[in-house]
Amino acid sequence: MTKFSTRAQARALLFHVGDEVNIFGVPPGSSGFVIAVHPALGMVDVDFPHKVMRLAANELQNLSHKGYLNEEGAPMFALTRKASQKTALYWAAPDRKYRATKSELPAGPYLCPRCKDDDGFCIRMRKSTLNRSEGVSSKIWVCPSCTFAIQDSDIINCPME
Repeated sequence: MTKFSTRAQARALLFHVGDEVNIFGVPPGSSGFVIAVHPALGMVDVDFPHKVMRLAANELQNLSHKGYLNEEGAPMFALTRKASQKTALYWAAPDRKYRATKSELPAGPYLCPRCKDDDGFCIRMRKSTLNRSEGVSSKIWVCPSCTFAIQDSDIINCPME
């Protein structure tokens, strides 16, 4: 996360287009709606009933959040964020058990949970032979970049071949 030089810059990240806001100390009936956020400036553009204003984020109270702000303007509640979307195999249970994403099912190719290419996409793992004993080959999935390896039996929702 980027480090900001002022509190207003960091606080501007708490506002989103469409949030209902009010200026601290102004009666609640005169609230407006955020139409633009400028985190690098620490400023927020607000459409009030009487005019559009650009204000420092420190001057505004976000009424869209269920919670209150302390005297310094910091939220007194934990902000909840949407969970990140899983794009590759991910750890799901003890003993090195992983779960495949919906896009990887029904039978691969699986994506490496550790590596990404230059464009930010997960690298496809390749099917390889681990060993051969008594006429039976053990197949595994291997990442060509970091050599992360996993067997089908270690993928919880892997369809049996």
